[in-house]
Amino acid sequence: MKAVLFDMDNTLFDFVAKKYAAFGAIMRYLGRPDEESRELYDYFTRPGHDYEDPENIRDYLGDRGIRSDLVFSRCREIYSVEKCRDLIPFPGIPDTLAWLRAIGLLTAVVTDARRNNTLLRLSRTGLLPLFDCVATAEESGTKKPDPGVLLLALTSLGVGPKDSVLVGDSMRRDIAAGRMLGMLTVYAAYGDRTGGGPFSFQADFVVSSVIALQETLHEILVKDQEHQGKEVRFDSPTGELGQRSSR
Repeated sequence: MKAVLFDMDNTLFDFVAKKYAAFGAIMRYLGRPDEESRELYDYFTRPGHDYEDPENIRDYLGDRGIRSDLVFSRCREIYSVEKCRDLIPFPGIPDTLAWLRAIGLLTAVVTDARRNNTLLRLSRTGLLPLFDCVATAEESGTKKPDPGVLLLALTSLGVGPKDSVLVGDSMRRDIAAGRMLGMLTVYAAYGDRTGGGPFSFQADFVVSSVIALQETLHEILVKDQEHQGKEVRFDSPTGELGQRSSR
């Protein structure tokens, strides 16, 4: 095993919560009930505009008879600021990434977000230095479940799919893309707001917390070392020494 690829939003941090916080701030500016935050979120998940395109806000306002460019401009500004305000990783994510790099594995982000948004969020959370590669759909020209962005990251890292693990919170996008390439897949159920299924395929591993993710990655690496007939010479993210191979 040589590399671990991570989806970004809702795998490394709770971005849906930050979007709701931004929509709540917009509702307060508009003098509308906080409950309408859900309605605005639905505009961002419809087919058409991108998941982060402020034009979704313009559509929401227009459907409610608000067509002022000034109001739209202010709402767009609120959205831009609030969605990244106090953005922090899930507890344990920085330690997990630092551990993977310390034991010699490569790490990458593979995301459908635009590159400028990706770099901003990774910088705000302090995670950017913990990745060897950042690959976005904007660069690959395709969005998951098309595996193009995964292939872009693997090529940049110089490793093959069979030597890599994919971690993501979406069965439909992340896990499906990883399975197309024959990668080991870890479904980060702790970050999925959609319920995760049902699907005709399964992830190789399902984790309900970052601690479980750490344990699963440790288990994968220990078994990989044992398969090669090597002694396990690294600790887990929690400091526990891996089991030694019986050869």
